[in-house]
Amino acid sequence: ARVLEEKPKKDFYKGKCKHGFCVDCLREHYCVKINDANILDLVCMHFECGRKIKEAEIISHFRDDKKTLAKYDKFKRNALLARNKNCRWCPKPGCETPMIGNPRKPRLECPECKTVICLQL
Repeated sequence: ARVLEEKPKKDFYKGKCKHGFCVDCLREHYCVKINDANILDLVCMHFECGRKIKEAEIISHFRDDKKTLAKYDKFKRNALLARNKNCRWCPKPGCETPMIGNPRKPRLECPECKTVICLQL
């Protein structure tokens, strides 16, 4: 198990809350959260902490991993848009474009593929 390996001090990260973890374990934890699209409320891994992890801290662990950073950015954008009750996603396969509607004008047209949907779905 990775946790039991001895590692040099440089391979550990200490957060602002002073809880320290091995960098590999943190990256793995953040990758799981990113892949689960559970990124808006990331907190310190210490079971009693609850400190909210800032975006800059997450990004600092993936500077060399553009694929994971792109996934993080996409899932963060999608999670924030999903909080908007007037947001709808284009239903055309492969499009995935978000649209923000207005209840008084329920007709939405995707700016990318021109698919038309109703906000009141």
